[in-house]
Amino acid sequence: MSNTPQQITFDLDAQTRAPEDVKEPFVVNVRGRAITMTDPENFDWQDLLLIQNPNDFLRFCISDDDRIYLRGLTGEHKIEGWRFGKLMEAYQRHYELDKKAEQYQQMQQRQANGF
Repeated sequence: MSNTPQQITFDLDAQTRAPEDVKEPFVVNVRGRAITMTDPENFDWQDLLLIQNPNDFLRFCISDDDRIYLRGLTGEHKIEGWRFGKLMEAYQRHYELDKKAEQYQQMQQRQANGF
């Protein structure tokens, strides 16, 4: 027995991403190890609600093994804050997150202004 209404307003199951919106993986070299950082567009929407800081973000964009590796980098092998900042800038450029954030802000402003 199905609980589907007779008339569907929007079919989420039928939605697909345009090929031009799919980006190549972002792979970064960290102390000789290649680490792949996932496109945030592929995160589970429920996981997005949990992200409150960079550590939460890393939990969803890299593998568990890579996260353990990064946490183990201490002493002379540590990742300085300025390097981490450069990494995040490159990641944001790669996946065009600044552009998407700007588009979202513009949409919010239009809604606030009644457009």
